[in-house]
Amino acid sequence: MLINGGVRGKLFVIGGKVDREGERKILKEFVRQAGGAEARLVVMTVASDEPRETGDDYRLAFRALGVADVRVVDVSRRRDAFDPESLRAIERATAVFFTGGDQLHVTSLIGGTPCRVCSTADKARGSSSRGRARARP
Repeated sequence: MLINGGVRGKLFVIGGKVDREGERKILKEFVRQAGGAEARLVVMTVASDEPRETGDDYRLAFRALGVADVRVVDVSRRRDAFDPESLRAIERATAVFFTGGDQLHVTSLIGGTPCRVCSTADKARGSSSRGRARARP
């Protein structure tokens, strides 16, 4: 996939409900592409109405797949997208996973912020896979 003027990167889009328990086929492939056990994952819960619970669920699922370095970044308010600690986590991540929920929250809360710029730069470097999108009914 060509991104930002021809620089290659990965986009890993998942629709619908992810199997966070059981075989976890989709999450296993995400982890593989992100660097396996050495991956540094960030779980973005910006779309979720239950960010704490959703983040905890994904943290457990990714750790069960052997990834020790899993950070949850919650952007429930626009000012959260400016948090220096969250921005550092995104910058050093080998992959950023966006959880399901109201995808309008993603654009309205991180669009035009350093969080968005950081995610775009990461993708442009070609160093990361990307997370999940789910259509709302």
